[in-house]
Amino acid sequence: MMWLGIVVMVVGFIGVLICAKIQRTNPAIQPVALLFALVMLAGLGIYFWMYMFPPPDRSGEIFRMSVANKVASELKGQNITWLASDVTSEYAQKIKGAFEAAGGSGQWVTAGSGDMGMVNPDEFKKIIEGLGADDVVVVDVSLMEVGNVFDKALRNAKGPKYFLTDNSSHLMGMKNAVKAFENGTIIGAIISKDKIDVDFKPDEDELDEAFDARYQVITKDNYKNFLEQLGLNIGKRK
Repeated sequence: MMWLGIVVMVVGFIGVLICAKIQRTNPAIQPVALLFALVMLAGLGIYFWMYMFPPPDRSGEIFRMSVANKVASELKGQNITWLASDVTSEYAQKIKGAFEAAGGSGQWVTAGSGDMGMVNPDEFKKIIEGLGADDVVVVDVSLMEVGNVFDKALRNAKGPKYFLTDNSSHLMGMKNAVKAFENGTIIGAIISKDKIDVDFKPDEDELDEAFDARYQVITKDNYKNFLEQLGLNIGKRK
């Protein structure tokens, strides 16, 4: 919005200059010159107001929306259960809204314990055990509290498929996660890029650009290269 103040100031300043020249031969233009001076002052006011009281930075929220937007495009047509630690807050509804706006559909459930967004292992286990092979679980929670539960769930051939967001993909190096990528139990994951532009502040209508600036999608076609970059020798895994 600071640019708006600059534009208004420039318009007012140009108007004042033009009126100053015309006023030499036509004094009647003075009220117009005064009007442009007021426009210039208004622009200056907007600029300093936005400088002193900038709008809140929504970048974090928009980057999360970009993940939901990408997941929707990757999983169209699937029976999706989005597993999150929070599904009711305004922030969570923004994420869900971005998912649905991109054509995604499915149920949103929480395995949160209600304590700082932590995940309840029993709730997590209950949710995934209630789903079948035709379902896809978008795991959008940290797996630090439920790593063992999830690792065991990946062995269930009759269980659902999994798509990991950047909130959960940090455990892709688990032994069973590697096998799950090979047999198709994990069908994809979103990870952060090594190099990101920390100064990029996307708008809400730039979700694709926001995703490309920070994330990448790992699938069965390219996950081996990713694991090798992490130093995980998948050939020795049994």
